[in-house]
Amino acid sequence: MQRNHGVPPAPHINRLSLVALETTGATTRTLWSTSSLLMSLLLCCWLLMPTGAEADTLDPQVAIEIDHLLEHIRTAPCRFNRNGTWHEADEAAEHIGRKYRYLLRRDRIDSTEDFIRQAATASSISGRAYLVQCRSDTVLKTADWLTGILAELRQHEPP
Repeated sequence: MQRNHGVPPAPHINRLSLVALETTGATTRTLWSTSSLLMSLLLCCWLLMPTGAEADTLDPQVAIEIDHLLEHIRTAPCRFNRNGTWHEADEAAEHIGRKYRYLLRRDRIDSTEDFIRQAATASSISGRAYLVQCRSDTVLKTADWLTGILAELRQHEPP
C-alpha cells in the first residue's frame, strides 16, 4: 500500500522505492526515539545510583539530620514553589533529595547547612528561591523554614 499523503510520486521513484523510503524513515524515527528514551533512563538511573562512598564521607549525625529534614518536607502539610510553580510536598522532597544525592556524589555536602544552602535554597538553573507555604497564607523561603526546623531538631537532641 502506497502512503503518499495525497502527493503524487516523482516519475523516477517507483512504488517499491516509496515503501522502502517510508519504512526506512519510520524505522529511523523509531530507533531515534527508542535510543533517546533509553539514554534518558540510563542517565536518571546513574544520577540516582548510590556510590557507596556517600555513607563513608558524610558524618552520621549530618546524615540523620538531612534525612529528618527530607522526611519533614515529604510529610509537611505544605506546598512548595519552584521556579514559579507550586508542587506537593512529596514532589518537593523528591526533587530536593535528587539534588542532595547529586551534590553528595560530588563531595559537596559536609554539613546539614550545606544541604540547606546547596540543595534546598534555590533553583540551580534559574537561581530563584524555593518557597514554602504551610496552613496559612504566609510564604517563606524554604531555606529559612528548614533552618528553623533544624534549630528545633538540635534543641531536642540529647547532648
